[in-house]
Amino acid sequence: MLYGYARVSSVDQSLTVQEDALKAAHGEILSQRTRIGELLGQIRDLEAEWTEEAIQRITTENTTLKQRVRQLTTDNRTLDERLKAARSNMRFQDRRLASIASRLAADDVMHWTALAGLMQEQLPGNAASTIPQPSCEGSPNGMPDRCDHPSHSRAESAKRRIRS
Repeated sequence: MLYGYARVSSVDQSLTVQEDALKAAHGEILSQRTRIGELLGQIRDLEAEWTEEAIQRITTENTTLKQRVRQLTTDNRTLDERLKAARSNMRFQDRRLASIASRLAADDVMHWTALAGLMQEQLPGNAASTIPQPSCEGSPNGMPDRCDHPSHSRAESAKRRIRS
């Protein structure tokens, strides 16, 4: 009596397919070994070119450059913050200066108006047309920058405004 069994294989389990897969894997392993050998050769060549001293120097320079980059980045942030603060301060100062300039302009107009009125009161008749100009140092806009005459001072002008 014979005992045995019959084996049924699928197409993927055939011997030729398995042999082809084994040959492909063997070829891949050989190509990877060749590439690894080439890379190791390049490493040996680099090690021969670079002395331990040169490697240490380059490593130190790299560390120094990294620290310098960090320091410059920190300095850049600090300067950016200062620039933003300065711009904000400048805008505030511009507004403040404009406010002061408008008040001074109003004071000057009131000062010159009061001065002209005083001079007209002191001159008889048509002499108003021959009113001499005050000897004050003037700015390009015709308003005095500085005047030593007591009736032209800002303090006197302010006192007159308070009295009236």
